[in-house]
Amino acid sequence: MKKNVYFKWGLTAFLVICATILFWLLMFEYNRILGIFGKVFLILRPVVIGLVLAYILNPLMKLYSRLLGRLKANAARMISVAMAVITGIAIVTLLINLVIPQVVESVVSIVRDMPAQLTRAAAYLNKTIEGDSMTAEALRNAVEYVRQNLPSFAQDKVMPIVNDLANTIVLSATGVITVFKDIIIGLIIAIYLLAGKEKFLKQIKFVLKTLLRRKKYGVVMEIASKANEVFYGFITGMILDSTIIGCICCVVMIILNVPYAVLVSVIVGCTNIIPVFGPFIGGIPCAIIILMESPIKALYFVIAIIVMQQIDGNIISPRILGNSTGLSAFWVMFAILVFGGIFGFVGMIIGVPTMSVIYYIVDKWIRNRAKKKVREELRSSRLLVNDSDEG
Repeated sequence: MKKNVYFKWGLTAFLVICATILFWLLMFEYNRILGIFGKVFLILRPVVIGLVLAYILNPLMKLYSRLLGRLKANAARMISVAMAVITGIAIVTLLINLVIPQVVESVVSIVRDMPAQLTRAAAYLNKTIEGDSMTAEALRNAVEYVRQNLPSFAQDKVMPIVNDLANTIVLSATGVITVFKDIIIGLIIAIYLLAGKEKFLKQIKFVLKTLLRRKKYGVVMEIASKANEVFYGFITGMILDSTIIGCICCVVMIILNVPYAVLVSVIVGCTNIIPVFGPFIGGIPCAIIILMESPIKALYFVIAIIVMQQIDGNIISPRILGNSTGLSAFWVMFAILVFGGIFGFVGMIIGVPTMSVIYYIVDKWIRNRAKKKVREELRSSRLLVNDSDEG
């Protein structure tokens, strides 16, 4: 008995020491810890991509498996996996062929029209300051100051930025090749995962049953099922919602004759995946791009975006997503800020469903503790009543 007590105390002390060291590292060695995690993630990136692709393609594979139900199990599985992969590649290729040329054309148009837009801006500025000697004098002083300090500024500030930009472009080209390689490897991993899904799930369940008691195993499986439901419902719902908003935005921009309609719609649709902050993240740069071409069209765009977001928030999104996360507005914003600050753009997307799962776990644990406390109080009250009756 004493040996068990000593072992529990020793294990508790060891865990406390480990937790203290971990807390100290997170507080004072934050950047180093992030660097280590970054290196680990780069190594495991093909595996992560494979898991994500398998998760996305799994519904398509299940659909094709049901359609091929008369075939033998192995043949149906291999054919359904192949058809799911082909369908996914076809959808991505179709989107690229439809969207990318329009986006490239818009960007080229922006670069081509930049000198004319700057000329118009200068003419508008000259017209504005005519008759205002004070503004004109201030502008001349500013121009003279810039002329005198421009050489040293270019040497000390601009050239290092240009060098860094050139290095970044080279590294980005290398990074694109690396990412493309990781995607190919990830696709191969996804095919293996989809082909042997049942086998992998059985192995995971066997390990969990071996390590956990029956009650805890049931809790873990319940949480895993809830996490799958939340993530799949939220991500697929947001993709569908963003696609609808992007299409509506494109139609409205074309009707209003807003410049760069396709580019603006792609940006709005992509950023709309981020809850709460997405419309602002996508709307502000789009408004600036349109403002350079036509201020009145930029005003039309801002009004249209406000109206579309109201329609999305009150009609489209509730019908598609419902209350899939179960989070209040505060926890949604908290999740976006925290996970976005740690993991960037990806964190903003997965932050809400992750927070929803955490909230579900904590809520379930608190409810179980509350029920246990009520039962203990009832038991104690019954014991007190029995003692008083005997007295």
